[in-house]
Parts: sequence; structure tokens; C-alpha cells
Amino acid sequence: MQAERLIALCRTVRQMGPARVLVGSGGDATTVKNAWDDYRIFPDVIFVRDDGWSLGAPKRLENVAYEMWKDVWVAKLTFVRSDPNNPNSPGDYEEFERLTPTAVSPIDKPSVVLHLNEPQARVLVAALDVYSRLHMGQVETAVMDVVRSDLRYLDRVSKNGGASKLRDLLCPAGSILTGMPGNASWGITNPETNDTARVAYDIQQVVRSTLAWAKDPDGKNKGTIDYDEPLHTSQQPLPLCEVEKETK
Repeated sequence: MQAERLIALCRTVRQMGPARVLVGSGGDATTVKNAWDDYRIFPDVIFVRDDGWSLGAPKRLENVAYEMWKDVWVAKLTFVRSDPNNPNSPGDYEEFERLTPTAVSPIDKPSVVLHLNEPQARVLVAALDVYSRLHMGQVETAVMDVVRSDLRYLDRVSKNGGASKLRDLLCPAGSILTGMPGNASWGITNPETNDTARVAYDIQQVVRSTLAWAKDPDGKNKGTIDYDEPLHTSQQPLPLCEVEKETK
């Protein structure tokens, strides 16, 4: 794995925390929040796979965590406290150890291959965006994006205050789903957001970025988000996407 990609993976894990935390020697794992709330377990170490998935563990379960995926771990992060003698002192995952995987990465295993033309790929990007937004409780934004993309809907809601009426219906729907007031919603990395939304978001970003760079390899329009490096947010590996060159 290239050093830049490894650094980017570890930076994301440091910011978001591990995907799961080991809570028992039998391999039981849960979210960071549940590990603390239910077991009072803090991930002293985090092992990172080359597909971005990560597993945290308390010091006493470090070896168990390592053995679970020892053939595919690429890095280990260790939490360092400002006062080693005070278990409640603040700190960060400052110690980094690069590990050498020996097995095939999950992304390299047999997978689904889908061939799309450019219009189909752009519909896929738009659909994934709506899907992830609905999971985050962004009901108004998701539906209004669909409205703006369909001239029939746009024409109807533009008459007799239709847009305002539609928003009055959609805002409460988002609040009912998230339990949050007004237009508030969860972010893509919020623990409340279902991981399927993050999977959709990751696929969307990869396809969107691939299309942008294929159409404009020099990055003349690089100021738009289409050209951004995909942010890995889900527990699944980032998909592989490429545009086949036309053959004459």
C-alpha cells in the first residue's frame, strides 16, 4: 500500500474512531458508543485494514483483536494519554505502527462487476445521493433534489405556492425520523446514521470523482466537489471504478 493512502486511512480512523470495538475474547464487537455505555471499554489500540475497516480493543484484548485479522492489518494506532498514570487524562492515537499484510485484501476478492454508460452512471450517483440523504433524515433536501431534476414536478410545485406547501410537509417528516427539530439532520459520520447510507455515500463519491477526472483529466474545473478525494466513511471497502477508453 502506498504511504499516502495509508496515512489518509489512519487519519480518517483517528478522526472517526474504529468501525467496531472488541468487547470480549470470543470476538464480540460493537460500536464505540455501545462499547463504552454497556461495557465501559475504551479502544486503547486500533487495527486498520487496507480497505479502511478498523477494529479497536482495550489493551487486555489487543492480541485477540490482532489475531482476528492478522493477515490483512496494515497499521496499528495506540492511544497515548498526556499522563500515563492517569487513565482519565486526555490523549490521542499518536503512536503509529505499520503492519505488513500477507493475505488478499477483501477488495481483491471476487466481486460484482457492473458496466454502465455515462448517463447511467450519473443516474446512479444521483440515486445514491438521495438514498444516503434519506437515511440521514434530510428528507426535504432529498425530495427537492428530485423535484429540481424533473421538469414536470418543477412546473407543478412552482405554481400556487407549491414549493412552500411541499416543504411544510417534508420538514416534519425529517423530524419524525430523526427526533431532531426543524431542518436538523444527522451527518454522514454520525453514529446514528445507518452504515448502508455510508456505503451509498462512498460509492457515490468514487463514481462521481471517476467521471469528473475522466472527462477533465487536467482538472480545469477542480474547484467543484466532484474532483475531491473520496472520503471513506463506511465499514465496506471503497469500490473500484474506472472509465474504459474508447477503442476505434
